[in-house]
Amino acid sequence: MNPCCILVAVLMLKFHIVSTGFYTLHQEKVSFESAMKTCLTEGVLTSMASQKEVDSILNILSTSLSTVGNWTFWVGLWKPKGSCPLEDLPLRGFMWTADNRSEAEISQWKKPPMGTCTNIRCGLLSVYFDAAQLTEWGWADASCAGKNGFICKREDESSISPHQPAQENAPQLTSPPSMATSPDTVNNVRDKYNIFIPVLVALLVLVVLVVVVLGVFKCCFQKQLNTKISGKKAGKTEEMVDLHVEQVEGKDDSIV
Repeated sequence: MNPCCILVAVLMLKFHIVSTGFYTLHQEKVSFESAMKTCLTEGVLTSMASQKEVDSILNILSTSLSTVGNWTFWVGLWKPKGSCPLEDLPLRGFMWTADNRSEAEISQWKKPPMGTCTNIRCGLLSVYFDAAQLTEWGWADASCAGKNGFICKREDESSISPHQPAQENAPQLTSPPSMATSPDTVNNVRDKYNIFIPVLVALLVLVVLVVVVLGVFKCCFQKQLNTKISGKKAGKTEEMVDLHVEQVEGKDDSIV
């Protein structure tokens, strides 16, 4: 067997990755944004907009899961900030990251999405595995910073939306503090530092120049002051010498 194939198989086993057809199941728990970025290397974070997609994904899960219990996986379902979850809206106000559309043949929620209009919410596929099959499934919303497995879908020409390529439609998440910083935020911070650093350097240079000028001024002032003091001392000394000479001369005249 090709060594590269062996390496890929080992890595997939280590990170609990199962690839079947167009879908790849990742059991490694990551945030929604990390899942979306990982899936972009092979396609998109999967949608479940059609019965065919739903059947394919549930089949993969039923043949890949090994432990009894509830399982959650990120799918490409999200609600942007400022959008309200309403029961009469398609997908209750959520949309697919693959094409930013809200169309779906199926809309099956395990529980109604949280009624917030001010926060981004991301969608999970929640299933229960009883060791033989999936007994229930549905969508649930959650904080995008939460850690869950995820399901990627490899896109081909027939599955990409005719309106716009899927890769160009990846949503730009406005990251809350707990989420990873987006590239736009990083660029904005970098631009601010690019402006701030030259200003800071200029201020430091100005402070150094002021200190140098004050030092030179102080030195010159002290030198002038010392010169004046020396001059005054010299003048007093000459006056005392002259006075002494006059006194001596006066004594000499009186003796004569």
